[in-house]
Amino acid sequence: MALGRGLSSLIPDKKTGTVLLDQPFAMSPEGRLVEIPLRLIDPNPFQPRKEFGKEELRSLADSIAEKGLLQPIVVSPHGEGRYHVVVGERRLRAMELLGKDKIPAIVRSVQDQEKLELAIIENVQRRDLNPMERGEAYHQLREEFGLSIDDLIQKTGESRSVIHALLLFMKVPKEMQEAIRAGKLNYKKARALAHALSDKPDELMALWREAERTGMSAAELEQEAPRRSGKKQTYTSPTIIEKEKELEKVFGTRVRISSGRDGKYTIGIELYSQKDLFETIDRLLRLP
Repeated sequence: MALGRGLSSLIPDKKTGTVLLDQPFAMSPEGRLVEIPLRLIDPNPFQPRKEFGKEELRSLADSIAEKGLLQPIVVSPHGEGRYHVVVGERRLRAMELLGKDKIPAIVRSVQDQEKLELAIIENVQRRDLNPMERGEAYHQLREEFGLSIDDLIQKTGESRSVIHALLLFMKVPKEMQEAIRAGKLNYKKARALAHALSDKPDELMALWREAERTGMSAAELEQEAPRRSGKKQTYTSPTIIEKEKELEKVFGTRVRISSGRDGKYTIGIELYSQKDLFETIDRLLRLP
């Protein structure tokens, strides 16, 4: 399910009539527009978004009160007579704020993996997820459902380099994760720290605290973090740097070219798991 097609595919082009579900265990026809009592709808257990701002929900509730609900939510049956909200949890919460009893909804049978994918797509489209929530969601798709990096690119529209960075956030200390989640550490600075030091938590935390104390910029962290990691930087040629950037676009991750005293060159591709290694080998083998 590619970004931009996933949500629209759940909502019919033409409304086939509204069914009112007043009985606790009434089930709606698949794909029909229905009105469902809010008491029968449960949150999506795979919702990657952890926080819903009070002001944001109040603003949405005020808009719905003035203009009405412009788009139904999408729900999926679970248990006996209950539903999980798959798309539109903000709208559901806003309707609860307004004291509404029912909400228009499209009912679709959706598997667990698709519940997570759709929740991610909805939030990515609206830029509602913070970097930590996106990293956790992508990690869950990989660990629980076996999706590859290429699968994530296709389904979310994110670049390979961004997905790699977000997955790296799963490896940094919890204190740093919470700072990313709260917006106290921005994505670019977190990426610079994680790329170079995710495997050295003590050095990572020390550099992060130093950067906070001295006001170090993301660009400065990108220079300093590799030095703290102990990785040697043996190249200086602008041409080499340009070639590294070209390779990074191909592989979607950091690439370094180093030269030895014997005049031989080594290309290093940073990979973050065995799965990434095998995917990269497959990509290399497919090259003409």
